[in-house]
Amino acid sequence: MDQKQPSRNVNDGTDVDSRRRFGKRARLGLGGAIGIAAAAAAVAVVAPFGGQAPSAAASAAEILHSAAETARALPDVEPRPDQFVYTKAAMGKDDYESWMSVDGTHDSLIVRNGETTIPGCKNGNRAVVDANANEQAPNKKLTEPCEPNPAIDTSLPADADVIFSQIDKQYGDDVNASAKEILYLIDQSHTRSDVRAAIFEAASNIEGLTVVENATDAAGRTGVGISWSSEGTGGLLIFDADNHTYLGSEDTAVLDTALVDKIGQRP
Repeated sequence: MDQKQPSRNVNDGTDVDSRRRFGKRARLGLGGAIGIAAAAAAVAVVAPFGGQAPSAAASAAEILHSAAETARALPDVEPRPDQFVYTKAAMGKDDYESWMSVDGTHDSLIVRNGETTIPGCKNGNRAVVDANANEQAPNKKLTEPCEPNPAIDTSLPADADVIFSQIDKQYGDDVNASAKEILYLIDQSHTRSDVRAAIFEAASNIEGLTVVENATDAAGRTGVGISWSSEGTGGLLIFDADNHTYLGSEDTAVLDTALVDKIGQRP
């Protein structure tokens, strides 16, 4: 097996519905895909490093294009439907780990202040995890209609113009909403390398982005930030200062992510 490298791609969704926010709405009509740079073995580790850093005085657009080149340099590994996307992250003051089903038909697990099982959707039904409902019928296995919510969704295009056009069509001059859509796509979806690159390139078209030196993510790592502000609200994307690998935000920091074969397995 090839030597494993550190990785930073994030999926910090905490429930079934929130992670499908983008795909469920008629916005881009898109979901997530996945870019895994690793050996094709039992554990494939995402390793988003590489590319060349532009000058220290780089603009927001230059940093985002550099981040795109870093992402685009990664190879892709095709995930199996029965695998899981493992993510380790810092979310505020909480530690976070998750094992999300690649095809959405297997049970997933999120560990953050306790364990939360997300039932897989099989044949149009999933187990009900509502404690009150199960108490009312303790001897009956309750189910509810569902659609599979895969951790991997290959419908997101590797085209920055398409991504930005659809975001601009929906949000127009609302910089905060447009930037948060980009943040959602980066943080809430696992994407192929070329798709992730296209997301960063689409972000470079948003007007009013500024560079913040010595920005700190939720894990305390220092990098360069890309910020936006609109009518008193805004946010911050944080990148490695040297190669512009995406690190996270002030609220969330990706520490590791990988394809694994079972819940509980770590890279």
